[in-house]
This record gives sequence, structure tokens and C-alpha cells, in this order.
Amino acid sequence: MTKRFKRYITYSLIGILLLIAMSSIVIHFWPGPQPQVQSFSVLTSVTFGNSGTCVGEGLCNCVVGQQPKSNAIPVTFITFQDNQNLVLVTFRFSALMRSQPLQRRYFNQQTTSYPFSSAFPLTDVMFAPLHLLPGSVILPTTPSRVVFATTDSIVDSITLIPNSVYVNANVTFGSAPQITGLCDPTVGGICSVSQVPNSSGLPITFIANSTQQNTFNMYFSISALDSTQGSQSQLISSTTTNQTYTFAAPFPLDPQIFSKLNLQGQSPNIPAGVPFPYTVNGDMVTMTVTYSPNLLPR
Repeated sequence: MTKRFKRYITYSLIGILLLIAMSSIVIHFWPGPQPQVQSFSVLTSVTFGNSGTCVGEGLCNCVVGQQPKSNAIPVTFITFQDNQNLVLVTFRFSALMRSQPLQRRYFNQQTTSYPFSSAFPLTDVMFAPLHLLPGSVILPTTPSRVVFATTDSIVDSITLIPNSVYVNANVTFGSAPQITGLCDPTVGGICSVSQVPNSSGLPITFIANSTQQNTFNMYFSISALDSTQGSQSQLISSTTTNQTYTFAAPFPLDPQIFSKLNLQGQSPNIPAGVPFPYTVNGDMVTMTVTYSPNLLPR
């Protein structure tokens, strides 16, 4: 056996050993669940959007199984036994484009995240097979990471935040003068808030601001606002330079609806005449409101 051949054999063995070692390291540190971890899944039919007209970011309709709806597409929710706060949402890009081509605005090769414009609770019985923690919900602030696994396969990795406190409600913008009680949709303010879904109301998620006292944030879709209450587009717009919104009249915050926000005071209300700042990021509007603990005399 020549020295050259011995050297060849030695280097080959070293290469094989290095390959085995590197494979072990990759398998050990590879992000995400390992193959031996048990997974759970639910097949659903989903319409993307977050309002009765199904526009914006989020889920408008979600039912178990494959339903014969022209605009619904098959979507699979996947969870893993070792991480109850991680949810994978998988679907076909081609199916989404056939059913809801306008969603190309939110899903394309440049998409890295898909924030829901309003909260979507995963508490329905259809999600029971996922073995999620009680009260699991996808919020506008919930981190997500969108990946095109292939050119036609989309995976949205969503990290749920446990013990989330929020309020979902349908809101009609505008102000209701005390004299008539009728809603004026051309001025700033809130005319009505309901937790019963309706076609004219805009889904909004309210989340208490942990860094500022007597403050909460309102999250909603600007495209959903345009489609349901277009008259407010002059007051809340992504093209407005001075991005503030002012209530024309005080709006009392119903304690039965907003109790989870732990509002302070005897009669908490959103005061009139105060410019509240808002930002528009993509389709998401985030408005920061500082409420008054007690109704001020007029």
C-alpha cells in the first residue's frame, strides 16, 4: 500500500467523521420542532380578511374541513407538543390567488410578516385538537413570520403571547349629538360600540397600553374602514400628513364591554377636542387614545 493511498484513506475517514459530526450539530440546533416531537393539526376552510366584506389582514371566516365556498381555501393549522405557543398556518398561494386575488397585496415574495388587523381567538371547538393553552388568541401585536416554503406553499409561523388581555368590538365611527342621537359619519368620534357582529361595524381590537397610564391602543384595518365607512377616509388616511384623530363629542366607555381593560375612574370616557395620534403600517392602523377617568363638565 503506497503512502499516497494511505493518505487518501486517512483524509477520507476524517471527512466522513466531520460530516457525521456536522450532521449531528445541525440536527441538534436546527430551529423549530424536531421530527420526533408529536404534532397536531386541523384542516379548515378560510376566507382571508377581517370584516364582513373580507378585506384587510386576518381571517374573516374559518370553518372546520373543506367547505364548498367559492372564496374559501384549505388552510391547515399545526401545533407541536413541546411548544404550545407556536402555531403554523399553511396554505397554497395559487389557491389564495384564485379565490381572493386582492390578497396579493399582503402575500407576495417580499412578505415577511402577516399581522392580523383585529384579534382572532383560537378558542372555538374546532381548534380543540391543537391542544392550545386556554385563551389563545392571535392579536395585532402577535409576532409572525411568513415563509414561501416553495413557490406555491406559504407557511406563517405565529408565536402566541400567553395571558393576553384585549377587547374585540364592532365600532361605527362618527359622533352622535345628544340632541338627535343620530350618528354623523363625517366627523370624528365613535357613534356606537357593540360586541355583536354586524355588517356596518368595523372590527377593532382594544389593548391596554402598559407603558402609559389611562391609555389604550386601537387596532384596525384601513382597507376595511374604507369599505365599510368610507366617509371616515378623510379623517383616517395613510396619506394624511398630520396623523391625528379628534373626537367631536365625548364617548363613554361602557364598563360591560371594556371591563377587561381595567379602566380607571367612575365614568371613563374618550374626551372631545383632543388630537389622538395614529400610525398606518401597511394596512394596519394603530391609534393611541388617552381616556379621562371621569366625565368632565361641559
